[in-house]
Amino acid sequence: WNPPSSSPRSSSSVGALKKACMSSSALLSLLFKSPSPSSALRSLKNPELFTPKRLRILASIASLSLAWCKCDLKIKGNIDDLCQFILEELYIPFKFYLNALQEHTPHEFFQRKEATTALREDKKSKFWIANSRSTTCHWIPDASQTF
Repeated sequence: WNPPSSSPRSSSSVGALKKACMSSSALLSLLFKSPSPSSALRSLKNPELFTPKRLRILASIASLSLAWCKCDLKIKGNIDDLCQFILEELYIPFKFYLNALQEHTPHEFFQRKEATTALREDKKSKFWIANSRSTTCHWIPDASQTF
Protein backbone atom coordinates (compact mmCIF):
# COMPACT_ATOMS: atom_id res chain seq x y z
CA TRP A 1 0.00 0.00 0.00
CA ASN A 2 1.43 3.33 -1.03
CA PRO A 3 -0.19 6.48 0.31
CA PRO A 4 -0.92 9.26 -2.18
CA SER A 5 2.21 11.20 -3.05
CA SER A 6 0.62 14.62 -3.52
CA SER A 7 0.64 17.33 -0.88
CA PRO A 8 -1.14 16.29 2.33
CA ARG A 9 -3.04 19.59 2.29
CA SER A 10 -4.91 18.92 -0.93
CA SER A 11 -8.43 17.64 -0.37
CA SER A 12 -8.06 15.01 -3.09
CA SER A 13 -5.00 13.51 -1.39
CA VAL A 14 -6.72 13.52 2.00
CA GLY A 15 -9.74 11.84 0.44
CA ALA A 16 -7.54 9.26 -1.29
CA LEU A 17 -5.68 8.55 1.95
CA LYS A 18 -8.98 8.18 3.85
CA LYS A 19 -10.30 5.81 1.20
CA ALA A 20 -7.10 3.74 1.23
CA CYS A 21 -7.15 3.52 5.03
CA MET A 22 -10.80 2.50 5.06
CA SER A 23 -10.21 -0.18 2.42
CA SER A 24 -7.17 -1.45 4.35
CA SER A 25 -9.20 -1.54 7.52
CA ALA A 26 -11.99 -3.42 5.76
CA LEU A 27 -9.50 -5.95 4.38
CA LEU A 28 -7.97 -6.54 7.79
CA SER A 29 -11.42 -6.89 9.34
CA LEU A 30 -12.35 -9.45 6.72
CA LEU A 31 -9.17 -11.42 7.41
CA PHE A 32 -9.50 -11.24 11.20
CA LYS A 33 -13.09 -12.53 11.13
CA SER A 34 -11.77 -16.02 10.40
CA PRO A 35 -11.98 -18.17 13.53
CA SER A 36 -8.79 -20.18 12.88
CA PRO A 37 -5.55 -20.00 10.89
CA SER A 38 -6.74 -22.72 8.49
CA SER A 39 -9.98 -20.84 7.91
CA ALA A 40 -8.06 -17.59 7.36
CA LEU A 41 -5.77 -19.29 4.87
CA ARG A 42 -8.77 -20.66 2.94
CA SER A 43 -10.28 -17.16 2.90
CA LEU A 44 -7.04 -15.61 1.65
CA LYS A 45 -6.91 -18.14 -1.19
CA ASN A 46 -10.53 -17.43 -2.18
CA PRO A 47 -10.29 -15.04 -5.17
CA GLU A 48 -13.85 -13.84 -4.60
CA LEU A 49 -12.86 -12.51 -1.16
CA PHE A 50 -9.22 -11.59 -1.73
CA THR A 51 -8.47 -10.51 -5.28
CA PRO A 52 -4.84 -10.13 -6.38
CA LYS A 53 -5.09 -6.37 -5.71
CA ARG A 54 -6.32 -7.04 -2.16
CA LEU A 55 -3.57 -9.61 -1.55
CA ARG A 56 -1.00 -7.02 -2.66
CA ILE A 57 -2.45 -4.48 -0.22
CA LEU A 58 -2.25 -7.01 2.63
CA ALA A 59 1.29 -7.94 1.59
CA SER A 60 2.24 -4.28 1.78
CA ILE A 61 0.59 -3.86 5.20
CA ALA A 62 2.51 -6.94 6.36
CA SER A 63 5.75 -5.25 5.21
CA LEU A 64 6.59 -8.08 2.85
CA SER A 65 9.33 -7.36 0.34
CA LEU A 66 8.51 -5.44 -2.81
CA ALA A 67 9.18 -8.62 -4.80
CA TRP A 68 6.33 -10.37 -2.97
CA CYS A 69 4.05 -7.35 -3.26
CA LYS A 70 4.56 -7.37 -7.03
CA CYS A 71 4.86 -11.12 -7.66
CA ASP A 72 2.96 -12.82 -10.47
CA LEU A 73 -0.30 -13.94 -8.89
CA LYS A 74 -1.25 -15.98 -11.93
CA ILE A 75 1.11 -18.62 -10.55
CA LYS A 76 -0.64 -20.82 -7.97
CA GLY A 77 2.58 -21.38 -5.99
CA ASN A 78 3.03 -17.63 -5.58
CA ILE A 79 -0.54 -17.27 -4.32
CA ASP A 80 -0.02 -20.14 -1.85
CA ASP A 81 3.26 -18.69 -0.55
CA LEU A 82 1.98 -15.12 -0.39
CA CYS A 83 -1.15 -16.18 1.50
CA GLN A 84 0.98 -18.15 3.98
CA PHE A 85 3.25 -15.13 4.55
CA ILE A 86 0.24 -12.84 5.10
CA LEU A 87 -1.20 -15.36 7.54
CA GLU A 88 2.07 -15.54 9.49
CA GLU A 89 2.70 -11.79 9.51
CA LEU A 90 -0.80 -10.43 10.13
CA TYR A 91 -3.37 -13.01 11.24
CA ILE A 92 -1.37 -15.14 13.70
CA PRO A 93 0.18 -12.20 15.65
CA PHE A 94 -3.18 -10.41 15.78
CA LYS A 95 -4.97 -13.47 17.15
CA PHE A 96 -2.14 -14.10 19.63
CA TYR A 97 -2.44 -10.60 21.12
CA LEU A 98 -6.22 -10.64 20.99
CA ASN A 99 -6.36 -13.96 22.86
CA ALA A 100 -3.76 -12.81 25.37
CA LEU A 101 -5.79 -9.71 26.19
CA GLN A 102 -9.04 -11.64 26.40
CA GLU A 103 -7.65 -14.33 28.69
CA HIS A 104 -5.76 -12.06 31.06
CA THR A 105 -5.51 -8.34 31.47
CA PRO A 106 -2.09 -6.80 32.09
CA HIS A 107 -3.45 -5.59 35.44
CA GLU A 108 -4.00 -9.22 36.55
CA PHE A 109 -0.41 -10.09 35.65
CA PHE A 110 0.94 -7.15 37.66
CA GLN A 111 -1.23 -8.04 40.65
CA ARG A 112 0.28 -11.54 40.64
CA LYS A 113 3.76 -10.08 39.93
CA GLU A 114 3.98 -12.12 36.74
CA ALA A 115 5.79 -11.31 33.53
CA THR A 116 7.09 -13.21 30.55
CA THR A 117 10.50 -14.78 30.95
CA ALA A 118 13.56 -12.91 29.74
CA LEU A 119 14.66 -13.10 26.13
CA ARG A 120 17.49 -15.51 25.45
CA GLU A 121 19.89 -15.65 22.55
CA ASP A 122 19.79 -18.85 20.53
CA LYS A 123 23.35 -20.13 20.32
CA LYS A 124 22.92 -21.54 16.84
CA SER A 125 20.94 -18.83 15.01
CA LYS A 126 22.03 -15.88 17.20
CA PHE A 127 18.39 -14.68 17.23
CA TRP A 128 16.80 -13.49 20.47
CA ILE A 129 13.95 -15.80 21.44
CA ALA A 130 11.04 -15.23 23.81
CA ASN A 131 9.45 -18.07 25.70
CA SER A 132 5.68 -18.19 25.82
CA ARG A 133 5.48 -18.83 29.54
CA SER A 134 5.37 -16.38 32.41
CA THR A 135 7.16 -16.40 35.71
CA THR A 136 6.87 -14.64 39.06
CA CYS A 137 9.06 -11.54 39.23
CA HIS A 138 9.59 -10.25 42.75
CA TRP A 139 10.98 -6.96 41.43
CA ILE A 140 7.54 -5.91 40.09
CA PRO A 141 6.05 -3.30 42.47
CA ASP A 142 2.85 -4.01 44.36
CA ALA A 143 -0.35 -3.26 42.49
CA SER A 144 -1.18 -0.49 44.98
CA GLN A 145 1.95 1.36 43.83
CA THR A 146 1.26 1.02 40.12
CA PHE A 147 -2.53 1.31 39.77
